Amino acid sequence: MSSGTWRTGETKDRTGLYNWFVSLATSRINAAKKGVVGIPIKADWGPCNQLTTCGDDTEIISTFGDGGTVYLARRAAKGGKDRKPYKLIIYRMATAEAEQAVATVEGSFKLIAKYKGERGNHFRAAITENIQNEDCVNLCIYEDSAMVSKYTVGKNDVDALVEAVNEDTESLVTAVKMGETALSPTASISFAGGASGSEVRVEDYIKALTAFETAYMNTLALDGVTDEAILTMVKSWHNRVWNAGKMIQLVIGGTHADDKEPDIGNIRSKSCDNYGIINCIVGGIDAAGNMYSSAEMAPQIAGAVAALPLNASITYKQLEDIVDVTVELTDTQICEATRAGSFVLFKDTDPESFEVKVKVERGINTFTSFSKEAGQKLRKIKAISTMAAIDYDIGRYAMNNVLGELDNDADGRAALFSGVSQYLETLAAEHVISPDILVGLSEALVSDGDVVYMETQALTIDKIEQIFNKIYL
Repeated sequence: MSSGTWRTGETKDRTGLYNWFVSLATSRINAAKKGVVGIPIKADWGPCNQLTTCGDDTEIISTFGDGGTVYLARRAAKGGKDRKPYKLIIYRMATAEAEQAVATVEGSFKLIAKYKGERGNHFRAAITENIQNEDCVNLCIYEDSAMVSKYTVGKNDVDALVEAVNEDTESLVTAVKMGETALSPTASISFAGGASGSEVRVEDYIKALTAFETAYMNTLALDGVTDEAILTMVKSWHNRVWNAGKMIQLVIGGTHADDKEPDIGNIRSKSCDNYGIINCIVGGIDAAGNMYSSAEMAPQIAGAVAALPLNASITYKQLEDIVDVTVELTDTQICEATRAGSFVLFKDTDPESFEVKVKVERGINTFTSFSKEAGQKLRKIKAISTMAAIDYDIGRYAMNNVLGELDNDADGRAALFSGVSQYLETLAAEHVISPDILVGLSEALVSDGDVVYMETQALTIDKIEQIFNKIYL
């Protein structure tokens, strides 16, 4: 089903439900769908050039190892201090130069690393005697000095060995029979030829983004890349898919050098001026002392934003395992960044305990060109998350219950409005939107034939972010 944005006087060719969002009707639904983050990475292990789902840090490491930019997918999984995304959709980019590592026992079999990448070059194999049965041998597979698997078969049964290796779901290698030569003890045989194909270019990011278009995600971040050509392409892609109805919030950032000059980050924010794009301009430091530029912080911010329920704001929230900032902005610089639409991390020091916490200054995106129809509420990440969710969930409701099912008469439209109203009332009960909900036919446009023109009011509820207190003594 098609969806997307809609304006007065505009028609669509494809069947679908088109939501017209103005400032006072920016809403989102289904908190159960929250927490999905997309990120392209470079790695020395794992499936290449396809979408892979991982649930947590452990699964990321077991699937992709810890080389390349996998560490940024792991940062995304950390998310906020109290909430983490429940799913990551990861695309490992690899060029045509990527190859699997191979080790051969001449005349008997060949072992091939399960995935393309340099990690396979750290594998080695050895056939050893079996002290319990002189008619058998052991095939031992090592990664560096650690044995990762062991298979025992008869000396004359190459087929059994190949079958044992290939049926082992946890094996890091596969086997191919090369001949009937009996198996006998060998010296250690190193795997060779593995290549990661990590010298990716703009076209590789284009392939990744094309794949991401097929998946449901709340947020998307890059793997620390700051190349201007790639960022320009990604922002263009984001604008296209957003207008086509795929409301993914994109999180970007800059280099360590950029972060030292907040004006550079603010210029980057102003060049975006988009309520679907979040631009971080401050880097972070984790408990181990590792320093991350704002571009490298983007995945974790994406994870934190995606993980929040719709009735919560990212403002003043902490990020997991971030204990300091790389650049501490002054009060004046923070105010300038806020006006520019920049996402800022700051150090909040308790005046009594002196405990330092790194928090989000304000949960805002880069949108600053406000208008009558697109007011300041659209700069709030919370409002955009709500809008994106409502668009997605009402679209799903229409696809499953309305399109091609309901008659375009008073009864059919009443059923449509009832379904949408029930959904919005659920959000209102959770204080995501105001209970002042309106769902009905457009008073300005005529619904006829196979077209229904709706008007919906779903006012997002802000969190308190500023307090002005006049004290009388």
